[in-house]
This record gives sequence, structure tokens and C-alpha cells, in this order.
Amino acid sequence: MLHPQPPKLDPKGNTASTINGKLKAVACLNAFLHQEQKYRCTMDALPVHMVCDQDLWLEFAHYLLNTHTATTGDPVKGGTVVEYLRKALGVARDKFGQHQERKYREFFEVLDRPDDPRNWLKGAIRQVYVARFQEATAKGEEVAKQAWPIYTTHRRDISKALRKCGTLESIERNLVIQINGVAAGRPGEIATLSVDVMTWDPLLHCVRATWPQIKTHKQKIIAFTAGVDRWLCPINSFACAFAAGLWQHSVYSDDSLNPLFPKLSKSKSVTCIISQWLDQLVAHEKNTNKAYSAYRVPSLSSEITASGQRVGSLNEMAAGGVCAEFNAAVSGHDLEQASRLWTYLRVETPVLIPGVTVLGGWPGLPYAQLGAGPKTASWQPLLDNGSVTEATMDSLTDAFLHLNRDLSPPCLFSTGELRGFALAMSATLVMYYEPSVIAGEVTTVTCHMRNVMSKVGVSALHAADEMLRKWGAAIKAQFDMDNLHLTCRTSSETTEHLVASVQQMASMVSGLQQSSNSGRKVMERQLSVMEDAIEGLQGQVSSVVAMLTTRAPRSPAKNVTPAPRSPGKDRTSVSAPSTQPRDATPSTLPRDATSSAALVESSDSPQPDNSASVSSDSSGSGKKRPPAAPQEESPPKARMLQLQWLQNAAPLVTKLKGLSAVGYIKDFLAGRVTLRASDVTRGQLALNCFRAVASPEEKLLLTRENTIKNSAQVTTLLHTLHDRVVGRMIKGWREHGEGRKPPKCLLAFKELTVNSVSDRLSEMDSAMPGQWKTKLTTAMTAQEAQDLPQREQ
Repeated sequence: MLHPQPPKLDPKGNTASTINGKLKAVACLNAFLHQEQKYRCTMDALPVHMVCDQDLWLEFAHYLLNTHTATTGDPVKGGTVVEYLRKALGVARDKFGQHQERKYREFFEVLDRPDDPRNWLKGAIRQVYVARFQEATAKGEEVAKQAWPIYTTHRRDISKALRKCGTLESIERNLVIQINGVAAGRPGEIATLSVDVMTWDPLLHCVRATWPQIKTHKQKIIAFTAGVDRWLCPINSFACAFAAGLWQHSVYSDDSLNPLFPKLSKSKSVTCIISQWLDQLVAHEKNTNKAYSAYRVPSLSSEITASGQRVGSLNEMAAGGVCAEFNAAVSGHDLEQASRLWTYLRVETPVLIPGVTVLGGWPGLPYAQLGAGPKTASWQPLLDNGSVTEATMDSLTDAFLHLNRDLSPPCLFSTGELRGFALAMSATLVMYYEPSVIAGEVTTVTCHMRNVMSKVGVSALHAADEMLRKWGAAIKAQFDMDNLHLTCRTSSETTEHLVASVQQMASMVSGLQQSSNSGRKVMERQLSVMEDAIEGLQGQVSSVVAMLTTRAPRSPAKNVTPAPRSPGKDRTSVSAPSTQPRDATPSTLPRDATSSAALVESSDSPQPDNSASVSSDSSGSGKKRPPAAPQEESPPKARMLQLQWLQNAAPLVTKLKGLSAVGYIKDFLAGRVTLRASDVTRGQLALNCFRAVASPEEKLLLTRENTIKNSAQVTTLLHTLHDRVVGRMIKGWREHGEGRKPPKCLLAFKELTVNSVSDRLSEMDSAMPGQWKTKLTTAMTAQEAQDLPQREQ
């Protein structure tokens, strides 16, 4: 009875790259056999005595050196000649290595003994290298040409270009390139990276992962942490990929590996794919790629390949003061041949920190010393000052990163081991939000963040941009403080103490801010109550002033003509207050102290003389008479005018709700404005927008004195400026709205209120970020004034 044969392990290389190399070598050998009259067949048709003849292989080596060319038309390199010769011999050995005749078996066995004088392959390989060396020396070329190195400066330029492009594809490419650079790995090794092999180290503030080395069939540990800026930060690159939705619809499986880059993991040559990505960014004439034609990187060489990342990273670490042992820990090179000590020493995350710190763009640690690396961005400053709660932080993190409990890896949620990584990613997004918006980078990500702020209920959509900027500034300040040990490190002991003192002061300030937060809220409530009380007092003061002005003096003032009386009115009553509109009242005066003082000084009313006088009696005796009893004087002319202005002046503006921008600015110019603290910013914004569209001649008319004297003229001018402000808004939307339909409020020259000025600009910033509050408060040029849309008559 025949039993089925159990499966056996194949001792031969059967990977895709090994098989592909053998096929290329056999194809070259067949091409040589076909062109030689001596053979005129393929390798499969060769008899064993020809295959085991060293003349065949020496002739084949000569053919590879002098006749065969690469796909570019250039002669193949010496290493390629040796590789093809070895692989073709390997195929022949698989076929005839176990031949029954001993002499044929020995032909292949001799090749395994380097010291055997019959080993002809050793001499052939040496002659191949000698021939290539002589040719390169004669042409002035390099014998062993290494890949063009890609340094951190190149990675920063690549990141700028790909972030500027902002598509999902470019964000994924940037992530792959940045991780490969920090890991100093071979290009194809990133294809197996998965969240399943990643953990978060809270002590060193970094992600730790295992990285397979395809060439040596060994694993190494990699680590990546915060970079010195958003372009060299792999955590920020990861965050942008999550926020852009790269894995939004990927289903996590507990039963199998979940590669982060499935397209690369299924590819036969990852190195070729990444090399193509890099070549599409090179600025040379042969580059015909259109998708990235606007994002070329001039600093890249036309000879760039993906292998240059490993070369550049190793050189960068050496130049940054990383010793050879720490350098080898990052690169994964085997040091066991240098010392048996490395057989027992195990590479752990702290040993990687000196290398990844340099590759992140930071200054290197002291030579051959371990230490703390960079710290990542954190939500802690916002938690300390009460801007967010832990619940809000978790909700924003999940929404920013598109984390779905039904699809996403469980390790990224609140109870998972990668939750620290997720929080670091979301904090990094907030920290780099403002510079990304200003530079126009990853626009899909920044727009998604504003929408999330509105959906989660943290802020309205129009206010999300301003809030994210404030949060980012707070996180960035703490981030800079936490990394002072890298950016401000010197050998001076004084500087070290200074850094420690500054960090301690920052901690104290943070605590004071937290403790004063509750006190500030209490004060705000008390101020609100006081504002309401002041409004009530103003009404009472107005009643008292009205009562005082209705009281008649006991005798008329000197040189003052009494006001005309209406028939039937009491002799002691004064004329009724004027009902003339406040804009047309010539006697309307500013309420401030300076104007009142000037008004009193300009008064020409006589002053009472209380000195004794000499008068003659009726008999002309010339004797002194005692002074007459002093009579009660009426108010001087200046006082009467001031009381009249108090009657005719409009009440103070205290609330902006529903108030037109033209009316508010006119009252402001006349000095009749007192705003609540919460309305000052909106009022100032409207005023700055109107001033920005006024010409120098028009600005001369917008004074307090002219507003009082020429009220109608100022009103007409303010309406003209109003239309210019609206025109600037419409023009801005037409030029930068990218064809999107504008909001209804921007379709016509609708009358602006003070609040609507701020609301419109916030809506423009939300829909098309561009610092519109700054642009529309910047002085307008004459050419811009000519191009403004006009109100239809």
C-alpha cells in the first residue's frame, strides 16, 4: 500500500525576487547560446558534458562583460555580471548537481570550496572586477557607484511639495517616504508595516514597531517620534493620512495581518514603485508626469532612487554625532562579527533615540550618550486651562482620525495600547493647523477639522477656525517648552539650570491659569450685573438732567437774551428742548472731558464782580456805600449750551445687536459710543473695514469735529464706504471661491450691521481660508478700488 508523501521544505530560494533573478540570468545565457555557432540551442537542450565544462561559463562571462547591455543601453555593472553568472550556475546545479557520474557532481562541489585550486569561479569573478575597474579608471568614472543619498533637507522639500498637492495619494506617498527615512530601512521593507506590530512608549513619547529585513531575513526594532517641524514629523504624516481618510473604509481583522499599505504589500517590486514616486517629483525635461507637474522639487537629482533613503539616513546620523553602535541599531546592521558582545546585547528603544532624533531634524544628543528624545504634542495645556475636557478630547480625536469602532483597530481607542499614539496625532493636527492653513497645505485635512469642531458641538462652523488657531498656539508653546532640552542644549551648566528654571516657571504659570479660570468666570458674571446697573443709572441721570433744565433762575443772567416764551406758558419756564434730529443739530458736542473743558474755556459770558464799589448818592456826596446784597446768578452761557447738548444728544450706544454699521461708525466718530467688553472686537473690526476702503482725502473728513458740523456729508460718505466694503467681499469670493456658490448674504449689496461684518468674514474664512479679516482691514489700493463691483442702480 502506497502512502502519500508528506510535504517537504524546499531548501532553495523561492521568493519572487529570487525567481525573477534566475529567469533574467537564464535569459541572458540563452541569448549567448543562440548567437554562438558552437552551441545554437537553449540551456535546457545542452548535454551534461557541455554544462559541466568551465569553458562555457568563461565564454558566457566574457559575453556579459563585452556584449550584453542593460535596458538603458549601457554595459552591465561588474556586480550584475557576477550575479547572472552565479544564478545561471545555480540553475544548472539544480539540474545536474546530483548526476550519477562523479566528475559532473564534483564540477559543482568544487565551487563551494574557495581554497580549492580547481575553483575556477573565484578567479573568473576577480577578473570581472579587474576589467570593470580598468574601464571605469580610463573613463574617469566611479567603480562602485552608490545610490544618491536623500537627506533630511530633501525629505523636507518632498514633504512640502506633497502636502501642497494635498490629494489622498500624495499624503500616502509622503507618509511612506517619511517613515522610510526615519527607519533607515530598505524600501521594500515598509510594505509589511501594520498597527499589529506597533506599540506606544509613554516614557520616550514614540511609536515602537518591528521591521522585517528582507535581505538578511532578520527583524529589527524601529521607532519614530515627533519631528522638529510638520514636514519632518512622521507622527504628523500619520495624522494627516488618518484625517484624510486613507483607512476610513478599511476593515480591521483580528485573524490576519493588517498592512497599512496593501498596494505595496501586493507589489512584486516596492523599490521600483517608490523610486517612481520620487522620480515624478524631479524637475528635469524627461519628466512627463502631469499630476505632479506643479509640485516639482528642484533639490532632487535625476539619479534619485528609493535606495538613497537608507544611504542618506546613515550618513545623516553619522554627521549628527551618532556613534557607530547607535547608528547600526537604527539601520539593523549585524555587529556580531565585530564582537561576540553583540550576540548577547539586545537593541531596545532607548538605543534608537539618538538616531531617530537626528533623523527628525533635531540637534543630536552628545556623542555616544543616551538620553531623552523629543516629546510629542499634547492636549495637556488645553486640559489645564479648561478649554477642553477629557470627554471632548476623546470625541475630537476619534472624529479627527475617522476612527470607527466597527472598522478601525481597537488598539486606537480609549482602552487600547495605541491610544497615546492617537492622542499625539490629534494634538499634532491642532498644533500645525494654522501654519498648514497659511501655507495652503493638506486643505482637505484642515477643512475636515473645522467640520468636526462643528459636528462635535465644540464651536460654530464660522468660529472653528479661530478656535483651532488659539488651541494650536497653546499646544505649540508647550511643545517648544518640552523640547528645550534639545533646541537649547549646550555644555554650559548655567544653560541647563536656565532651561530647568524656565520649564518650572511654565509649569507654575499653567497652574496659575488653571486656578484663576474659575475666578475669571465669577468676575465676568459680576461685570455683566454691573453693566445692567449702569444702564439703569444712566436712565436716572437723564431724568435728573431733564428736571434741572426745567427749573428757572431767580433773575436773568447778564447779557443773555431770554428764550422766547409761548403764549399761555408760565413766565418762569424755559424753552422746550429742541426736537431737531441729532444729525442736524449744530450744537451737538462731544461728551468727553477734553471737549467739555475746551467749551468752558471759550465761553464769553461775564463773570460776577464781588468787589466793593464806590458810587455817588443822589446828593453827590461821594461817600462810600456798602455793596448791595449779592443776587443769585443764572448759569453762564457755556453751561446753558452744555445742558442743551445733553438734552439733544442721542443716548449712548451700548448694544450692537441690529445696529447698522453706518450708524454705529457715525456715532463712534461723534463720541457717542460706549460698548460692552464683549462687543469691542466686532465694533473695531467694522470700523477698520470702513477705514481700509477710504482714500486719504476721505479719511480727513472722518473726524469728530466734521461729523458734528457736517453730519449729512459724513453720512453720504459712510454709505459710499459701505458699498466698497461689500464690493471687496464679493470680489474676494469671486477670485478665491473656486467656482463654489457664494452664501446668499454675498449676492447683493445688503445693508450691513456691525455684527454682520464679522459674521461674513468668519463665513468666508470657514469656506475658503485666507485670513480675510486681515485682508479686508488692509488699506485698499487705487487699482483695487477701480475693480470693485458696483451697486446696481
